[in-house]
Amino acid sequence: MRINDAIKLALRPIRTRKLESILIILALALGVGVVTLAISMIQTVTAFSMNMDSRNMRELTVVSKKDDWGAFSEGGHQRGIVELGGTRDKAVKLDLKDLEVILKGVPALQYGYVLERQSTKEPGQKNAVWGKEFGVTAATEQFSQADGLKLVQGSWISQKEYMERKPVIMLTDWAAKQRFPGENPVGKTLRLGDYHARDFKVVGVFQPEKDNNDYLSNTTAGWGSIGLVPLNSTWSSQVTQLSFLPRAGTDLAQVQATLRAFVQQQYGPSVVVRSQKDRMLDWRKSAMQSGLLLAAFASAGLIVAAINITNLMLARVLGRTRQFGIASALGADRGLTLRLVLLESLVLGALGGLLGIGLAYGFEKVLKQAMGNATPTGMLTPLTCAEGFGVALLVSVIFGLYPAMVASRLRPIEALKTA
Repeated sequence: MRINDAIKLALRPIRTRKLESILIILALALGVGVVTLAISMIQTVTAFSMNMDSRNMRELTVVSKKDDWGAFSEGGHQRGIVELGGTRDKAVKLDLKDLEVILKGVPALQYGYVLERQSTKEPGQKNAVWGKEFGVTAATEQFSQADGLKLVQGSWISQKEYMERKPVIMLTDWAAKQRFPGENPVGKTLRLGDYHARDFKVVGVFQPEKDNNDYLSNTTAGWGSIGLVPLNSTWSSQVTQLSFLPRAGTDLAQVQATLRAFVQQQYGPSVVVRSQKDRMLDWRKSAMQSGLLLAAFASAGLIVAAINITNLMLARVLGRTRQFGIASALGADRGLTLRLVLLESLVLGALGGLLGIGLAYGFEKVLKQAMGNATPTGMLTPLTCAEGFGVALLVSVIFGLYPAMVASRLRPIEALKTA
């Protein structure tokens, strides 16, 4: 029998028994969708773990305790930070001058910069809509050196423009294409802000180093930054934290201890030193636990779905005993019957797998809306989708094997009598 004829024979019972077919496809799709999302989460966290020695992971941050919102909490204690004293000490307000003070006091630090994300709205947008906001990254001069940005067009923001806090902006390459498609953005004016809107002149276009900085490389989430402006050229002048990058080849833990001792001496116990690597390790642990828990629930759901597939396929086989009896009487061997039922199960599995991948994308969007920035972007890749589809096919074949064997073992006379 040709493959085309076999597929047509397999599709015929799917069309005639639509309700059973839909139930099988939905049961498989739900399980595959959650399993695919769980696999993608675990693979994303694993891939992220391999990048723990990147520049971003070596960043140290000095922040006043009153402004420290970035630490993870567990059991009432902050994690991923080094505390410099009790929590009831007088608050310290950090200033730009403190950058030079700390850089001179800790020679192991190569760069010091301030990074402030300023949220704003689309021009003409009346109200902020979740996922529709964008931001600009307000930074000091050394940030572009430390973050490894690549100039694509125009020029860098000059030292004078940084010092005078001019309303100029460097756009990311993707933002330039979105805002000025087919045009040269250099020299154009971009209006940013809400109640305190200002016009910013585009002086250049740059390409962020992927995964080096979440503010600049995240183009898919609603909080992605469209560009770089001088600090305090925006509508906010508050400095909440100071960031530092140790020199290459230095021991991060030793530099962190030296920095902690220096800032404790300078500012007292109301300031903390936060390590990006420690923070990300905590995030990785939390994300991995969530992924494994999701995978456990998904596996249980997939097993239930697989059992339902077996029951439904068996019911379909028993409901078609007359058909199998006539086929056997006309000379169809057991192998052909086995292959036809398995092919039918495989087609149902393929349809369930495709629907499951679509559900996985929907689950990912819901998860990002619920968890916000804590969820990594781009979790679902072609590889994870292929793995999810493969799981659907494997489950359909394994759990469709028993009904296929039952159908192939039906004797013609008994099948016709039973029917």
